[in-house]
Amino acid sequence: MKYNYKIEFDLEKDIWNWYDATRHPSFEGLYWRDRVKDGFQKEFDKITKLPAGEAKIETRKFVKKLHEDKAGEYNSLKWWIENEFEKKFDYACNWLEKTTGRSLACKDFTIWLTTFPRATYSLEKSEMFYSIYWVRPIENFLHEVLHFQLHRYWRENSKSPVSKLSEDYWEFLKESLTIIIDDDVRPLINFTDNGYLAHQEFRKLLHRQWQKCHDFNKLINFGLKNLPSFMMK
Repeated sequence: MKYNYKIEFDLEKDIWNWYDATRHPSFEGLYWRDRVKDGFQKEFDKITKLPAGEAKIETRKFVKKLHEDKAGEYNSLKWWIENEFEKKFDYACNWLEKTTGRSLACKDFTIWLTTFPRATYSLEKSEMFYSIYWVRPIENFLHEVLHFQLHRYWRENSKSPVSKLSEDYWEFLKESLTIIIDDDVRPLINFTDNGYLAHQEFRKLLHRQWQKCHDFNKLINFGLKNLPSFMMK
């Protein structure tokens, strides 16, 4: 199947990502403030402490000024990301299809560039966020589309035990399974997906199993079998 993408740098989307992060300042043990670009922490702290109405006003003021002051830099970074996608998008889609054994859950993808270091996504809208300051756009695409695949073909499949998982078990499994983005994906990438700190021991176990079988269905079943012991730690 032929897949398509578009890369957008939209002020309103960027404002939303900043604002929403200040209302939800952590995820899976990761505090967004720790990942904010140097020089932005003070503004992030300020907005986080404000009530919703004032926070929205301050976020818009700050992000709009960023876009105006750094327009040249952002145009250059956007061009570089677009170039990476142009060279590697088809390869990435083919690898995801082959690895999961299924066509991709979306046909048309939208990648929203953002100045905030948070990569939220929506399967329903076929969209994902990517920080314009990051240097691994294809890794992020692989990571998020693996989430899409798990959502569509396992989480939403009433016959799969993945559909029966509680939300915390599901998040733990979903984020850990990205460990398969490893050396097998060379030369598309030259690093392994690191994931979140809270999942590292489980990811190591999954990776050892993946290196033995290279079967995504079997890896999911293996993960389901071992997940409870890690959730109870």
